[in-house]
Amino acid sequence: MFARFLWFFSLIATITTYSMAFQCYQGDNEATTEVTCNLGWCLNGTLPSGDVKYICDSSGACPIFGKGCHDNQAVELGGFKALCCCNSDLCNKGRGLIDLGMAMKYKMFFSL
Repeated sequence: MFARFLWFFSLIATITTYSMAFQCYQGDNEATTEVTCNLGWCLNGTLPSGDVKYICDSSGACPIFGKGCHDNQAVELGGFKALCCCNSDLCNKGRGLIDLGMAMKYKMFFSL
């Protein structure tokens, strides 16, 4: 009886832990996969070439920059033209960040 209870508890704990795992998109441009991210921040970054990288933030940049898109000198020193950070599941690719990314491009274009 106790063994069944322990097995059942372990099963529930495993399912709960897996379902609560934080995920980000990872890849280049449109070729992305979903990955588990233990750090709590996803990002997408536009490279000088125009290519976009989607990753789990392992550098610790997003807690410093905060949620949203950024295009300052610190971002450029990291090798990106623009960087967008977010902290919810699968948030680093989609409508919200595309709109913010477009706003950043217009901002950069009209500030020249």
